Amino acid sequence: VISGYPEGRRMWLNIKWYDPNGTLLREDGEYGQLSVTLDAQGVQVDTILDLHDSNTKFYEAHYAMTQEWASQLKLNNFLEFKQPKNKIFHLISSDVNCSKNYH
Repeated sequence: VISGYPEGRRMWLNIKWYDPNGTLLREDGEYGQLSVTLDAQGVQVDTILDLHDSNTKFYEAHYAMTQEWASQLKLNNFLEFKQPKNKIFHLISSDVNCSKNYH
């Protein structure tokens, strides 16, 4: 169950495909440890292992504010808009979800 603000969160399915004998054929959305360098030191982080796997679809939320909602809030003097939606980072101010889920 997801709780809290959805900003900055991603979801995907981790699916393992097996043949009739129980042999793993493929794993989509594999999650595990990846070696990275942080502050000149090697560390292990838990993450998705292949961000470019064509068989894995990611789901995430991006919120925006429409011109109509900004007008109602009288914020037009403070916001620059790109019609019809301008991505913003304050969930409380947004009135539309403009997510484009990708793989």
